[in-house]
Order: sequence, then C-alpha cells, then structure tokens
Amino acid sequence: MPGELLAAKAWLLNADFIRSGPDLPLIGAASGKIPVRDFFDLESPPDLTAGGGAVVSAELAAKLAGPAAPGHYAQATKAPRLPIPT
Repeated sequence: MPGELLAAKAWLLNADFIRSGPDLPLIGAASGKIPVRDFFDLESPPDLTAGGGAVVSAELAAKLAGPAAPGHYAQATKAPRLPIPT
C-alpha cells in the first residue's frame, strides 16, 4: 500500500500524533502542523512516509494518537452466579 509522503524523517519521528475526530494532526516540536484529514474515517488508512525513507505504519500512527474516547472505559457488570452441577 502506498504511503502518504509527509515531512522530513526527523520531523515525522519526533512529531506528536493527535486524534482529532476523523483527522490525525501531526504537531512538530519546534513548529508546524501537518493535518492528515479523514485518517480515521478511511477503511485502510495509509502508512505515513517521510523523506529519507522513514515509515510510520497506519496501525502505529493510530496507537500513538490515543484512544477514540479518552477517559472512557467499559464497565464490568456483576455476573450472575450459576449453580455448579453435582
């Protein structure tokens, strides 16, 4: 799958990956922001490729961006007690 060519190698590898709705904005340390629009809406998002050959896989980019609903957790309910057959 072809990747999305984004930035210089060092910039991409040091960027902050942020989940913003369907978009994946990449924020550089010194300055700069590269928005990858609709990244999370794609069935198969592209790998992110930098000049110099660095690649951040789409799967890794999604993990670095964090959960879709930060601070939300599944709540476990108390399971019913079932009799043990004798």
